[in-house]
Amino acid sequence: IRKETAKREAEAARQRKIKEEQERARLAEQKKLEEQKRLEQQRKLEEQKKLEEQKRLAEQKKLEEQRRLAEQKKLEEQKRLEAQRKLEEQRQREEQKRLHARKITAWTRQYVNDIRTDIEKQWKQPPTSVEGGDCVVKLKQDTNGKLLEVAIARCDGDRLYRRSVEDAVWKADPLPLPPSPEVFDDDIEITFRQRY
Repeated sequence: IRKETAKREAEAARQRKIKEEQERARLAEQKKLEEQKRLEQQRKLEEQKKLEEQKRLAEQKKLEEQRRLAEQKKLEEQKRLEAQRKLEEQRQREEQKRLHARKITAWTRQYVNDIRTDIEKQWKQPPTSVEGGDCVVKLKQDTNGKLLEVAIARCDGDRLYRRSVEDAVWKADPLPLPPSPEVFDDDIEITFRQRY
């Protein structure tokens, strides 16, 4: 009986040992699986983080490109507006120059006509002279319109007619002042025409 009991006890101990080893193996396998699962989750998290970082960098790059393009567009628009403004200013300056040139031309014409009218008012036809034509008279004056010199450059008429034109010029002294100092000229050429 003792032998049987010892045998049973030895078998039971062997069975316990097998069970313990199986339990240890099961726990080790479970621990290994859990570690693999933890490592897989960690890998997935790292991969997700990496993808999110790539996405963030791509978004940041896209935003920077959009900002750069917007800035470039803004600069181009500023350049276009600046060029347009300069062109408009140039147009305005040219238009002002044209208007001023027209004004100067009109003032000069008025000035010469005023002088010619004053001379014509003073002119008296010589009784013995035949009819005369155009006389080109060169005048030299100071800034107050005082005559300094009178010279007949060309005249379609006799000596008396020429003399009458020259006298009329001297009688018109001082000459009328210009409508603007810009058109004043100390040397003026007037074409005198006889009134009929």
